[in-house]
Amino acid sequence: MAQYRFAVTGAQGVGKTTLVRDLYERCCSLLQADCMLLSGIGARIQERGYPLGSQATVETIYAFVAEHLKRERQCQATIVIQDRCLLDLLGYARALGNLTRVSLEMLEQVVLSSCSKMDAVFYVPICEELRAAKEARENSQFRVAVAQEIEAAACDLGLVLHEIIGTPEERLEKAFKFIRHTMEQ
Repeated sequence: MAQYRFAVTGAQGVGKTTLVRDLYERCCSLLQADCMLLSGIGARIQERGYPLGSQATVETIYAFVAEHLKRERQCQATIVIQDRCLLDLLGYARALGNLTRVSLEMLEQVVLSSCSKMDAVFYVPICEELRAAKEARENSQFRVAVAQEIEAAACDLGLVLHEIIGTPEERLEKAFKFIRHTMEQ
């Protein structure tokens, strides 16, 4: 059975979760394939008592790695759509600066292994409105730093990001067209 894997990455608050949910619904209704949505990873980590965002610890990062690998290993559907991927985590880790060099190198290798199994990683950049927005979990400076580190990490590791910009409907249409085209090849 062929499997197609897609992830949506970006800083907190850019609309990733909305995009993946809408994308999942569209794929389920319009494509003749079994679909699976992987979401809610942050809530699961928080439920286990780990601090998130700019308060994340080294233990938080390791808990995210374990949860990402677990959920990726367990998915069996033809189309898998992920809300967040390990590249997000690398962006957060780099912005936080709390990993040792060897731990960061290990995380980079895990990211490469995970992303090599993906057909595409869609990147939702921060729009101007979000740069100044106040969030309870993350301030605007930290969100911008995470977004910059996601982009820099992708570049450093040679990963291709498919930028998804526009209104929520335009983002959905662009991502869905890419998925449909990938499956037709």
